[in-house]
Amino acid sequence: MRSVLPWVVVALVMLACGKQTNTAQPLYFDSLLYAQAHAYRVQPAGIEKYARVDDQTDTTWLAFDTGTLQREWDLFTPLNAFQKPAFADTYAVTVEKDPHSNLTVKRYRSMQEVPVPQVEFYYLATPTRLRAIRAVFEERNLFYSTQRHLRLSFAEHGGQPVITEYAVAGYQKMVLADSVQFSITGKIVWQ
Repeated sequence: MRSVLPWVVVALVMLACGKQTNTAQPLYFDSLLYAQAHAYRVQPAGIEKYARVDDQTDTTWLAFDTGTLQREWDLFTPLNAFQKPAFADTYAVTVEKDPHSNLTVKRYRSMQEVPVPQVEFYYLATPTRLRAIRAVFEERNLFYSTQRHLRLSFAEHGGQPVITEYAVAGYQKMVLADSVQFSITGKIVWQ
């Protein structure tokens, strides 16, 4: 028994010191949005952005560049929460035909309270022909609550789906303050 113990210790040390590989998959929304910023084969002219906060509205023109896109699409990175391992068993997944179009909808609905209670992927025939992503993001604590309805619309350009429009609408409520209703819509404008 004594002669086996040193070999077991050596084997464990060698395994512990061995090369570690990271098998974690990149989060879907981060990788999707990063790829989108570089996916346009013909560069659009810019983004027409419409924003509303309560009764105030504003329209803005943003010059098209990858930095602008990444800042605009940062609104969607909280959707990565639905792919966290801690929430893996909380979603029921259904796939069905959309009654309002010719698209198929893959829907993730949470059975528990989570930051992203619902995500829907709309696609034509196969998931690689993505046409829209719709989701709800919620955050609540003692001082603050918010709910956002997020939408990304896609069209095919150069054989791959690219974002043509995005929208966020919802509310924000802080303790001892009024609720604020907001919406943001951005449309990619081609030359």
